Amino acid sequence: MPRVLVVEDDKDLSLIVCDKLLADKFEVEAVYTGTDAQERLKRDPQFDVLILDWDLPGVKGPDIAKAVRAEGKSVAILMLTGRANIEEKEQGFDAGADDYLTKPFALKELGMRIKALARRSEQAAPPKPERKPGTVEPGQLLEGKYLIGDLIGEGGMGLIYRATHTIMNRPVVIKVMRSHLMDDEKSLARFEQEQKILAQIVHPNVVSVFDVGLLDNKVPFIVMEYIHGESVYSLMSREGILTVQAAASILINVCNGLQAAHSLGIVHRDLKPENILLLADPNRTDWVKVVDFGTAILTSATHRLTEANSVIGTAEYISPEQLKDHPVDGRADLYALGIILYYMLTKDAPYNAQKTEALLLKIIMEAPDPLSARRKDIAPGSPVERIIDRALQKDPNDRFQSAEEMRAALETLL
Repeated sequence: MPRVLVVEDDKDLSLIVCDKLLADKFEVEAVYTGTDAQERLKRDPQFDVLILDWDLPGVKGPDIAKAVRAEGKSVAILMLTGRANIEEKEQGFDAGADDYLTKPFALKELGMRIKALARRSEQAAPPKPERKPGTVEPGQLLEGKYLIGDLIGEGGMGLIYRATHTIMNRPVVIKVMRSHLMDDEKSLARFEQEQKILAQIVHPNVVSVFDVGLLDNKVPFIVMEYIHGESVYSLMSREGILTVQAAASILINVCNGLQAAHSLGIVHRDLKPENILLLADPNRTDWVKVVDFGTAILTSATHRLTEANSVIGTAEYISPEQLKDHPVDGRADLYALGIILYYMLTKDAPYNAQKTEALLLKIIMEAPDPLSARRKDIAPGSPVERIIDRALQKDPNDRFQSAEEMRAALETLL
């Protein structure tokens, strides 16, 4: 179905034009200023026909046409305007218009011209490679409202794309399960469990779920909020170790989000610096976001989604009870926060080994290197070292017993 963007500041006329095009089986969107048109085209260049008035608020129609052509876009352009003299028509064509229709006009003629332009645009466009079933591609419109953008992340279970909700004009993130896992019952169940788990948690410090669905009536996907920021890992890669106060401030917010999850019986199980995202404005209550609940579990679950003796999580941040395949609750996440705090202050882990097996044995058997051994400016037995020591106790009963309790301890560091 050809896509048409109508740029007309007369809203009554715009509605008439859109109704006509919808009746002719076009997919239509409308904006009312030149500035909005440029923003819309920047987010979504995949229109077949662009209808432009001349005298638009913000940016004039011919200037929009020039910019479109300068960027090499193949969209067909129709100037729809009251400017009827030959010099102005010449200016419109010189700006890059493919056709020119003056007001007043007959709707039937408009429809014929748009059909011709849509055919021309389709013929001029390079052939699109055939999409494999169960996959998405940039430029694809999913469920008639999610325009797929760039691939921004990959995990063992899914691919993560930046996208735009075209109706609400909202940036979102879409996580699509890897299609080759569809025949794996446990993988499918785990992905569907992530959907259900995320939908339950409503908290400013946890990524929000907006929608779920099936791609090609088969492959599940999750639509989540788009977080304009960077991970703790990315921040430290650029700036190095953090101050005690900065690290505490971030983890206090993480504790708030975890408390909401733990109160629902949800354990993350894979907390690490890459899964803590930071917005640019630290004055916002939601400036810290916990993401990626792909390995989360419900502690009340009556069946397992992992094999016995399997390890779920990232080695450096995994708790001793997870390695021993003992029952796991929210205190495993608090152990991971202790490792993360240590990393924030040293850019290193308290346990180090060349092989994963040796590292896992150290986590089970050995005491961690004290923070003060890595940071000479932090005294042995200092408040922050005591918080880390308690979080990293082998026995969960010796750790902080709730995210709320750990948050209170972190607040003393401020």
